[in-house]
Amino acid sequence: MRARALGPGRSPIEGVESGARDKWILRRLRLCQWKQWKRTRTRVRELRALGLQDGQARKRAFSRKAYWRIAGGPLHHAMPRTYWKARGVVGLVQMYQSYV
Repeated sequence: MRARALGPGRSPIEGVESGARDKWILRRLRLCQWKQWKRTRTRVRELRALGLQDGQARKRAFSRKAYWRIAGGPLHHAMPRTYWKARGVVGLVQMYQSYV
């Protein structure tokens, strides 16, 4: 088996300008929040508190889809970027632009 050559490789900053990493981080935060609301009753209550109608909240809370899938679609509408900004989450793009 050959060892990989040590070369320039990819930059750790690559992709920051496009916001792709911000999207991934926000999705991961939504996933962690969803996991924290373990019981269906809690999920319904919290989704209603976020402004979803009762039917939509129940539909999403009773979903059997995987955490990552729920975090990408249904929770994206309940917890958009403004939700996280209000809680003090600063995106990598903003941090990168403030230093450059």
